[in-house]
Amino acid sequence: MSDQAGAAELTAAYVEECRAGDGGLRGVMRSVRERLNEPMAASIGHRLFPRPLFADRRELDAFGADALAIFDMTVSLPRRLFGDDLFGYCAAIQMPPAVVPVALRGYGTAKEPTYGRADMYHDGTRFQLLEFNIDSQIGGLDNGGEIPRLLAGTEAFRRFMADRDVGFVHPVECLAATLRKLAAPLAAGRDPAVAMLQLRRLPSDSKDYLGRLSLQHVLRRLGINVQLGFLDQIEEREGRLYLADGPIDVVLRLFGGYEMLIEPGGRQLAEPLLRAAEQGSVVLWTPLTSLLFVSKRCLALLSDPRYHDRFSAGELAVIDRVVPWTRALDSGTGEAELAEWRRDKDNLVIKPSFSHSGEGFVAGWRSTEQEWAEALAAAAYIGAVVQRRIVPQPEPMVNPDTGELADWHAAWGLFVAPDGYAGAYVRLLPADASPVINFHASPETRVGGVFVT
Repeated sequence: MSDQAGAAELTAAYVEECRAGDGGLRGVMRSVRERLNEPMAASIGHRLFPRPLFADRRELDAFGADALAIFDMTVSLPRRLFGDDLFGYCAAIQMPPAVVPVALRGYGTAKEPTYGRADMYHDGTRFQLLEFNIDSQIGGLDNGGEIPRLLAGTEAFRRFMADRDVGFVHPVECLAATLRKLAAPLAAGRDPAVAMLQLRRLPSDSKDYLGRLSLQHVLRRLGINVQLGFLDQIEEREGRLYLADGPIDVVLRLFGGYEMLIEPGGRQLAEPLLRAAEQGSVVLWTPLTSLLFVSKRCLALLSDPRYHDRFSAGELAVIDRVVPWTRALDSGTGEAELAEWRRDKDNLVIKPSFSHSGEGFVAGWRSTEQEWAEALAAAAYIGAVVQRRIVPQPEPMVNPDTGELADWHAAWGLFVAPDGYAGAYVRLLPADASPVINFHASPETRVGGVFVT
């Protein structure tokens, strides 16, 4: 039995038991929903996928190793391709000029910390990387840990898994271990004091704010003394930062560089924190230099054969395995390339260089020839990438209410941390729904946990 067949056969057995009758497995996620922490229940309780997804541990580990290699190559791009001409690099990834000074602050003082989420599809033969989110604001950590943790505690799931060797990695446990290590030099033997700092106040019922409350809840369950606060609440006292009368060892940054620029007084509010981080009196996780690597142009630089002489044979093999064909699209793109991309529209997608949550995404196969040509022209004006379409393999799901079987598509999120692979989670949509599998893009999006065989 092949590696992939192991996960596939486990999926088939799970689906078949759900189809055979409701012995508890078909509706098991109802029990999980009842045990979610309050903010998580409010945020995604109604969006739980009715079953977990399964993957072969060796395949996931192999992709995790490749993802770490892609991370290292990505953060080396300014040096490797531009000889540390940082302004040239920022121009190449189309970073707005106003953001450049913020992104460059502190660059070169330390190695970019390994932390982020690789978003990928499985095409039936292998995982393919869609984009890499290198930042401390990545979402899904609590979902990736709590859903499988609570599912593993249900009687129906334990019964199904009896004598089967499966498990999961909890992303928040990996984050907690990282925060403890970061805080140790400043904490001097006491429990680490962690602040999750935001720049602006979000609606109390917004998914983003509920997600932050949920992450705080899980970290506290794991023994991390973490406070959720705002930049305007911190104070400087005797060379340390304080929040609510307690010193801060580590700041988990929940705001971005763009947010600092558009929020009135944002840079002034962030200044005490940035200064303290530079002086070593607090650890900022992650530094604002991660802004240098959030552009989708980074994958285009890795994929473009014009730069392949800058990479080793082993690195090129990794790029070839996991990075789909990706090219930069801007005002300098030649007419020959544009004509080729117009002809090949059914196999291509457009993504703006700096975007998230599916904003500006255009699927060629869902566009008329005129719509696609207009989308290419508009994207060239603002800056984007054109990427080869990856068709995810179908994931069968039995509707817990009707017993009907339907195929869904899954977008996997694989977390990496300083110690390596740090767990995963999935977002899913019906196979015939939107090509963007994202909570903000479609209300049909569901979230699931991942078990590895």
